[in-house]
Amino acid sequence: MAVVPLAAAVHLGWLDRTGAGHRRFSIFKKVFGLCALLGVFVYLGVATQKKEAVPWVPYEEPLFAQAARENKPVIVDFYADWCGPCRAMDREVFTDPEIVELSRQFLTLRLDLTRRQHHQNEILQRYGIKGVPSILFFDTEGREVTSLRVEEYMDKNEILQRMKKILPKASSGRQ
Repeated sequence: MAVVPLAAAVHLGWLDRTGAGHRRFSIFKKVFGLCALLGVFVYLGVATQKKEAVPWVPYEEPLFAQAARENKPVIVDFYADWCGPCRAMDREVFTDPEIVELSRQFLTLRLDLTRRQHHQNEILQRYGIKGVPSILFFDTEGREVTSLRVEEYMDKNEILQRMKKILPKASSGRQ
């Protein structure tokens, strides 16, 4: 995205000799080239900043037992790269500082369905997953709290609300 304005800025400001006889026009081109160049650097600075995100761990069954030993509730995210709402939630929800901070109290598992594999079918059947995004919340005893299940894009406020609901009731079972 930055290459085209960068090339235009260099070309306009320094390489193009059109209007060389008109002093004002030459100054205007150089100023415009510098502004475009500055814009490219600002864009690159903003675009390359890495936001902290929820630390997803690849889904593995034995991790549920570990979470129970540590008395942690579990969030399981069924995700795929080709899923627009999944990517939007990754960008807009799972990088929110409040959600990232609260996620430290959970074991956060992700089952990546970008390239479906045979062993995933059993997991999808067990939890009744019909599509992505799907996010499941489990209490500290490994039981899903079905009322908190997410099966579509949800904004950060909805996800925060669900996370907060399971924390004080993490060991009380289904709702």
